[in-house]
Amino acid sequence: IFYYQGKKFPGIRKHMEKNIGDVYKDMDLGCDTYPSDQTADPKAYIDAIATFKAGDVAIIFTPDDTHYDIALACINQGMHVMVTK
Repeated sequence: IFYYQGKKFPGIRKHMEKNIGDVYKDMDLGCDTYPSDQTADPKAYIDAIATFKAGDVAIIFTPDDTHYDIALACINQGMHVMVTK
C-alpha cells in the first residue's frame, strides 16, 4: 500500500483487521506499506513501484492531482495501470 502519510497505516491495518480479518479468519492481511508508519513522503510511490515487476497491476486511488506522476512511473516500470476517478 502506498500513501504519502505513513502515519495513517496503523489505523488502516486496524480497520482491515476488524472488517476483513475478523470475518474471514484464514485470510492473510499482510502487506508492505510505503512509506514506513512514522514517515510522510509524497514520493514514496517510487519505492513502492520499484518492488513490482513488468506485468503487475497498479490501481491508483489517490487525489486527482497525483494520478499522472504515479501512473507514468508505473507505466515506465512496465505495469498495467487502472486509475480511479
